[in-house]
Amino acid sequence: MNTNTSSLTDLAAADQHAAPRRARRWYTQPALVSGLILLGIILAAALGAPLLSPYNPITQNLNATLLGPGAHHLLGTDQLGRDEFSRLLYGLRNDIRIAFIAVLFPFCIGVVLGSISGYFGGWVDTVIMRLVDIVVAFPFYVLVIALVFVLGPGERSIYIAITLVGWVSYARIIRGEILVAKRQDYVLAAKSGALSAIRIMARHLLPNVVTQAIIYAMSDME
Repeated sequence: MNTNTSSLTDLAAADQHAAPRRARRWYTQPALVSGLILLGIILAAALGAPLLSPYNPITQNLNATLLGPGAHHLLGTDQLGRDEFSRLLYGLRNDIRIAFIAVLFPFCIGVVLGSISGYFGGWVDTVIMRLVDIVVAFPFYVLVIALVFVLGPGERSIYIAITLVGWVSYARIIRGEILVAKRQDYVLAAKSGALSAIRIMARHLLPNVVTQAIIYAMSDME
């Protein structure tokens, strides 16, 4: 009983000290700050497209085709007289939306299934990993194209197809990280404190292992 009480006390103290460290950590990394600034500029340009561009991106002007960059058209016009700068900004909005949604769902599903697989092991791990093996047995883009063909054209079909195929990468990353992290002392202390498996995974394991999955998600958006 005393051992459990001591473990809980140590765990609570570690959580109280870890939170401020996590809050201070992000802005001490120049690469992260630079990336966030660049991302903020891109998002601001996409969201502010109607304000930044005076032209409709699909309006044609055959009297102003293939113009070079100038005061009226910053990036010139295309063969139909459409303003290239306007098309770039509005295209950016569509690209960001598709990239974000197409990565968000696979990320969430993969993190959840990878956490369950790595933490519990046994038959749960076997079932999930065999499902992963089935998906990765097929080339990624071939399987996505086949699913889109079955589901029909449209953005929703793209989201569903990428989700059904893309979650396996995140599941494998998280599973591998948790297999190592669950043997650490802080996890053993949490288990001895009779914390639930969900709380251990969500509060103690995922904050320490999700970084690799986030990095992969950022590259996946490209």
